Amino acid sequence: MKGRIFRIQRFSIHDGYGIRTTVFLKGCPLHCVWCHNPESQSFEPEVGYKAEKCLSCHKCAEVCDRGAIIPAEIGIEINREMCDGCGKCVEACSGRALEMFGKDVSVEEVIALVERDRVFYENSGGGGDVFRW
Repeated sequence: MKGRIFRIQRFSIHDGYGIRTTVFLKGCPLHCVWCHNPESQSFEPEVGYKAEKCLSCHKCAEVCDRGAIIPAEIGIEINREMCDGCGKCVEACSGRALEMFGKDVSVEEVIALVERDRVFYENSGGGGDVFRW
């Protein structure tokens, strides 16, 4: 069985007691106005862009078959309607300004990653039922 995630955050210590690993899923139907993870709303894979990391090399635009990456004087723009989420631009980005949100993973893959942090959960209380605010 597989599910679509956009991020796995290890050593998550905010929002409660203990250390936990948070698995963020794609496809949230709620669209809350206070949402801190708008990349979770669409179920489809999508490209995220961090302008502060962009080297303005425009290698991403060179590999985009659909012309969805538009070079700008500083950085790039992404035409979301043209982007098919293939991820070629992410692979070409040497500055790590582009990130893929949406990866299909198996339950076993997620459990294997979470299990690596077992010692932290056991020693910290693991973000269990006890909240200490």
